[in-house]
Amino acid sequence: MVGRVERTNETSATVPAAPAKRFAAVDYVELTVHFNCNLKCTHCERTYWPVQKFKDMTFEEFKKIIDPLKSVKSISLTGIGEPLLNRDLLKMAMYAKSKGMRVE
Repeated sequence: MVGRVERTNETSATVPAAPAKRFAAVDYVELTVHFNCNLKCTHCERTYWPVQKFKDMTFEEFKKIIDPLKSVKSISLTGIGEPLLNRDLLKMAMYAKSKGMRVE
């Protein structure tokens, strides 16, 4: 299939049209909602990162991510750190449940 592209200098060029892409519906999402941790487990990669504080995912950021995901049936609220330290974790889980998602 060939399409036509107009250019600003009033010349035109013929270019092939991009093929339609089809993607399988996403039914599982894993989101990192917290990067910090209050432990220093020897088996965890987070223990060996330079000491710095990371910003938690906010509830508003969470909603912006999952609202468009209509096909998701299951969501994991995880983190490279301790997700239970995110103050909005329960609110995020309840919101995902209200959208019909299974929450891990």
